Amino acid sequence: MTSRRTGGDRLVMSPMEPLVAGGAAETFERHVQQLFRSGYRHLIVDLSGVPVIDSAGIRAFVRGHTSAQRVGGTLRLAAAPAAVSRVLELAHLAGVFETYSSVEAARMAAWPWRTIQIAAAGTVLCGVLTWAGIRWPPRRAPWSARGSSRPRACGNG
Repeated sequence: MTSRRTGGDRLVMSPMEPLVAGGAAETFERHVQQLFRSGYRHLIVDLSGVPVIDSAGIRAFVRGHTSAQRVGGTLRLAAAPAAVSRVLELAHLAGVFETYSSVEAARMAAWPWRTIQIAAAGTVLCGVLTWAGIRWPPRRAPWSARGSSRPRACGNG
């Protein structure tokens, strides 16, 4: 299995063997759990090198998915061969996992698009308000400009 760090708390894993009972699936599951414990929050599993999975492979995905949710992260499946996709569909889990046609598509989905949109909208709004000459908070005239040399206390009319 190969792993490529994509930055920060993100990692792409590429298992290159069947994820079936008897070793590979269990090893994969332990590896995923260890990655979440060591601080990774967003994992992409490149399934292009996995020809087949069985119930042990499904278990590894389910446990990885729940571990990711527990730490506020994600487990995305990418480039699944037809046989792997079929097993996920038969197990009624295709809708549970975030699946993508390629690793690149999964990477793009990992971007915090909502945060980017909010930041861009805020920047545009500030630019428009500045262009229009609106200031916040509004500037107040100095005390002497209002006809008094100092502020008056309440009740001291």
